Amino acid sequence: MKAVVNGLATTYDWLEEHPPAMKWKELFDWPYYEVQVSHPGCETLAKAIEKVTRESATFSAFKAVDDCAYIQREYKEDVVSWGPGNLHMGTHGPDEYIPLDQLIAATKFYAVMAIEWCGLSSSSSL
Repeated sequence: MKAVVNGLATTYDWLEEHPPAMKWKELFDWPYYEVQVSHPGCETLAKAIEKVTRESATFSAFKAVDDCAYIQREYKEDVVSWGPGNLHMGTHGPDEYIPLDQLIAATKFYAVMAIEWCGLSSSSSL
């Protein structure tokens, strides 16, 4: 990549006098983030998952970078990633898909999560 950029820079007078600088470390800034499972947000998340799916929540590390790492680093807020589907469903590609039943379950989950987090929960079932 550096050779291509430097090669293109030689074709423009201004760039030849002001060669571009590339900083690889900044280009691949993939910080990690960590939230304890005992965090109130994780406990609320687990309750919502269990209420909607009737299954126990499983917490796991995310093996890629996402916005959560930057939010935690820049704003000191604890965050978690959760969503329907899985990485084998063409994530961020031209054939990405989510089965309708998972989309409906996720919609219910987000509603229950917001209700639980705001302390408005009721005993009604979904």
